[in-house]
Amino acid sequence: MRKIVHGLALAGVLVLGLPAAAHATAQDDYYLGTVRSASGHSGYAKAHLWVTPFNEEYFTAYGRIYDRDRHPGHCAWVRAKFHYRKGGSAWSPVRWSCASSGYRGFLFETRGAVRRVDLKVCVYQPKRNALSHCRVGTTRDEDLAN
Repeated sequence: MRKIVHGLALAGVLVLGLPAAAHATAQDDYYLGTVRSASGHSGYAKAHLWVTPFNEEYFTAYGRIYDRDRHPGHCAWVRAKFHYRKGGSAWSPVRWSCASSGYRGFLFETRGAVRRVDLKVCVYQPKRNALSHCRVGTTRDEDLAN
């Protein structure tokens, strides 16, 4: 039942655009901070990330993606890679936003316990279908145990 209530709370937060995700999350979720695209460019993309405990049957990573690049046609892009406890890995779907004045919420879910999640944030040019200035933020289960 807790899983259903937690899932409904997350869905409600995403429908409302994550205006106060830190307050709407479950108490056992972890705020992992910000992952920002690499420097060397006047604009950038960034993402705020929250995750559920890594040993859960259904693992969820969610947050906000921000486009901080004023160049027309440059957007913020985010994707997660999940590394499972039983072996193997899987990529989440891609989420991106071209709203330099706001943010877009994202939600990535997977079945099975996860030992590590890599969040990749890039500047994206949709017309060229090109990524640049990517950076990956990695969090492991043992990082949250401390």
